[in-house]
Amino acid sequence: MLLLIAMQGCSHRYIVSGRLQKQLAHGNITRAQYDSSINTFYSTNRDNFTGNVKVKKQGSYVQARPGNTVFKPDYIALKFADSSLVYASYQFDTLSNEVLARAHGTHHRYTTSEGELILEYLLTRDFHVYNILRYARISDNGDTLTFYKTQTLQLRHPKYELENERVYIYDSTLTAIPIMPE
Repeated sequence: MLLLIAMQGCSHRYIVSGRLQKQLAHGNITRAQYDSSINTFYSTNRDNFTGNVKVKKQGSYVQARPGNTVFKPDYIALKFADSSLVYASYQFDTLSNEVLARAHGTHHRYTTSEGELILEYLLTRDFHVYNILRYARISDNGDTLTFYKTQTLQLRHPKYELENERVYIYDSTLTAIPIMPE
């Protein structure tokens, strides 16, 4: 009875990804089969990826986050690759390649549509897959990305939310890729 109640609170993606994780751990499926199945959860993938020449890939786009009484100021960096991948790193305190290479990061995916950048979070935690899209305007010269709204696809009825604009500024000197999880 308790198991049934717990299962009702889980999303379909949570259940499927949990099963796939177990099958991979027991050797019933290969890593390629696991990746292929998990990739079907995401909206942005290599099949529907479209790039934009304005998005710069050599360096990183950086946002400075102000500190408060609990946290000291830190930075968030997004490094775009030629494929649909973005390497995102969080909470590093110095803008240098040495520090960025030691920072922990995550993968996201991106595509562009009608001159807008669409960034999809690819977070997993407790086998739960999130589909959160963030939309950004790309400046004419590609030096800034201004994120202004989010869309949550995890809900039954996707909804858009306006957010406080977050501006990321291009820094050509930050070329390191953060430490990625396995």
